[in-house]
Amino acid sequence: MDIEKVQQLVASMIDEKLTANEKKEAKAAMEETLAEANTKLEELTTAVTEKTDELTSLQGELEVAQASAEEKASKISELEGSLEELTTQASDKDKAIEEKGEELASITEKASTLEGELNGLKETLEGIEKANRLDARVKELAEAKVLRTGDKLDAQKASVADLDDEAFASYKEDLVSLKEEFASSDDTDKNKETAALSALNIEIKPSDDVMSEYAQLGQALAEKAKEQLSR
Repeated sequence: MDIEKVQQLVASMIDEKLTANEKKEAKAAMEETLAEANTKLEELTTAVTEKTDELTSLQGELEVAQASAEEKASKISELEGSLEELTTQASDKDKAIEEKGEELASITEKASTLEGELNGLKETLEGIEKANRLDARVKELAEAKVLRTGDKLDAQKASVADLDDEAFASYKEDLVSLKEEFASSDDTDKNKETAALSALNIEIKPSDDVMSEYAQLGQALAEKAKEQLSR
């Protein structure tokens, strides 16, 4: 019902019950009241309109915020998925590194074992080479007739086993020179040679006629021979 109809209804009621003067006063009061009510209504309408606008604006902002929140939630979900994937990849890499570490440890252990075996083989080979070299040197000394005999042989082998080739050659040459030095002398000197070489336990067989001279000549010539060998 609009204001005009309300005014008509109120005026009709007043006409029925009031005098002319009262009707006039009542009408003025009614008009004033209606004017105030109309003003209030307009104010309320304006306020409602403003609130509605505010509400609409807030609703728009809420929709924007909601959309932003949804977008952020989507990004968070994507990031969580990426993080989970990266975590899985990191775990796989950790496992791969652990496996590689185990393989490396196994390889290192095998390498250590092989190194030990190689060192053993090297020592064996060196021993064989040393034994072959010693056999060859013993053969050379025997062919040169300067190889010691008896309990002196082991000592001579020990002496020449660790010599380098140059030192061994010098050693053999000294012995051969000593032997040849006495071989070029007269019979008496030859007897002295036999005694000296026998005193050194070099592989010769002394004759019976020089055995009596060993006690006198053997020690002196042996010392001379040792001096030659020690140079």
